[in-house]
Amino acid sequence: MSTKPSSFSYDPEKHIYRLDGQVIPSCTQILSEGGLVDTQWFTEESRDLGTRVHLATQFHDEGDLDESSLSPLVAAYLDQYKLFLKESGFKTMAIEYVTYSPTLKVGTVIDRLGWLTSCRVVIDIKTGQKNRATGPQTAFHKFAWEEHNPGKRIFQRYGLYLDPDKSRANLVEYKDENDIQYFRAAADDYNRRGTAGGHEPDTTGRDHYYCNT
Repeated sequence: MSTKPSSFSYDPEKHIYRLDGQVIPSCTQILSEGGLVDTQWFTEESRDLGTRVHLATQFHDEGDLDESSLSPLVAAYLDQYKLFLKESGFKTMAIEYVTYSPTLKVGTVIDRLGWLTSCRVVIDIKTGQKNRATGPQTAFHKFAWEEHNPGKRIFQRYGLYLDPDKSRANLVEYKDENDIQYFRAAADDYNRRGTAGGHEPDTTGRDHYYCNT
């Protein structure tokens, strides 16, 4: 189980992060408010599918999945994920890892932390199309992890795009060193605007799962 300061908490049912008793924004909120996510394409159907696929991959990695309970569509996504694990040799270190940045005061869930070709990496699992928000998102995941784990550098950042209409998942590496600056600027702006009335809980959808490390 991950160790977190007593002042930090996360409510997975309400999608609320708190630091020193105060609600802090999520990574998704920062990306959305900063104009890096176009939420007009988010539907209840796509949110539900993303949630079900993420839970299927989570329970699979934890060894606690009843595959007979999956719909054919979710099973197709899971099959592609399992093929990625087999062919890449990715070794999971942490699953749905809840953390936050003390500097930026933003909470998040890192889909996967692990080892790929002997490098410590972060991977965000996607069920939609490749999008520009994944770069700043994974940059923040790297930033938050390294704040709490000095000396344990994240060497690479990836988005894993699952699409059962294709033969294999698309593993995209994000290398732009400016990604974290884009995120920091959006977080600073959000927090400045939120100081007067506090922050609203995140209602933007799938980005939040309990920690299981």
